[in-house]
Amino acid sequence: MEAFATPEAVKSIADMGRRYSGRLTSTISGGFAQQLVQAKRTAPRYCANANAKTLQDLMTARAQTVASARMLGRNLGHAEYQARNDRDNARRDQSILVGRGLIGQAATLYANAGVEFAMLGAQLGDVFGAFDETEEEA
Repeated sequence: MEAFATPEAVKSIADMGRRYSGRLTSTISGGFAQQLVQAKRTAPRYCANANAKTLQDLMTARAQTVASARMLGRNLGHAEYQARNDRDNARRDQSILVGRGLIGQAATLYANAGVEFAMLGAQLGDVFGAFDETEEEA
């Protein structure tokens, strides 16, 4: 009977943080994986240095974005835990506001990832443009 009397099962902070960071990281990693496959597939044959630089920039941006997503997920987990377990309504409201701020930061993180994708697209366009010019000269 005690199991049914418990109103809500609250997981630990670490579990909530891992859940949020896993969701954010998988979404971001999936987007970067698609861009990485596209960059490798459409890389010109004679621009090895430009290709290496483009892939290096993409991997660096992915690493930074994934690390930020993991930290953000853990912060979201902590904010949710505080909001669920805190008995002081003022602190509970404050935790909820912190969580909303963190969600805003997540939106900013996604926007930054979009900017990185755009920069990568511009770099790939420049590389492909240079490759087209060398083909026309030949």
